[in-house]
Amino acid sequence: MWHTKLVPDLDRLETITPAGIEAVVDRSLKRLCLERLPLVQFYWWDLARGRPYEVLSCLKDIQAKGKIGLLGVNNWSEAAMQPFIDAGFDLVSTQVQYSLLDNRPAGAFSRWCAGNRMKMLCYGTLAGGFLTGRWLGAADPGYEFANRSLVKYRLIIDEFGGWALFQQLMEALAAVARKHGATIAAVAARWVLDRPQVGAVIIGARTAGRLAETVSIFDLQLDRDDRLAIDAVLAQRRGPNGGIYELEGDRSGRHGRIMKYNLGRAP
Repeated sequence: MWHTKLVPDLDRLETITPAGIEAVVDRSLKRLCLERLPLVQFYWWDLARGRPYEVLSCLKDIQAKGKIGLLGVNNWSEAAMQPFIDAGFDLVSTQVQYSLLDNRPAGAFSRWCAGNRMKMLCYGTLAGGFLTGRWLGAADPGYEFANRSLVKYRLIIDEFGGWALFQQLMEALAAVARKHGATIAAVAARWVLDRPQVGAVIIGARTAGRLAETVSIFDLQLDRDDRLAIDAVLAQRRGPNGGIYELEGDRSGRHGRIMKYNLGRAP
């Protein structure tokens, strides 16, 4: 299913207008050559600034015009989403980071989603490519990457328990992958798909070269022994700790400092 995000720039939270929001939707429709966006996922960088309820209401009005099918949100905790639910907004999904390295959506958050009939659409499932065969047995690369995504997920590996524990996890995944004639990436994605309330995983790709590998995820079934082997490593994890997007939401912290908050104005 086609889906897109709507994330007003941080420096426009106080000034963005309903007309501006509809213009963003119209631009997405034009770019995707669609008459209706099946799912629009909304995010607001700072709920204490601007008028997020008014903007989401604007999206409901655009939905009523037939330009949007369903509405979801991104990277909000239960506490952030509850007032919108209480105000009567029908939100069907929440896009969150979820992987073998980052289980913050598990437990209470997952149960809250179930209670509110929301599915999780999970990004970071392959940790920017770290959870692939390329990094099995590799030396710690440090933090100097041209790709900001790799910096982000290298920091998550630190939160998880460091490079040595990450390599233990990779060895466990490689053993499971060999058993099933699969890849480490497929095992990592299947593990997330099997979590409660997960509706889909989002796997980035620059080309169609790995399409067959991606599709193979649906044929892979992890058994009890596979899960026990993986869980033995996961039991040693240290983090990440805290709520959904809590680390990233601290703009003064090392996770928040690498984020881009005003991409809407980029050429």
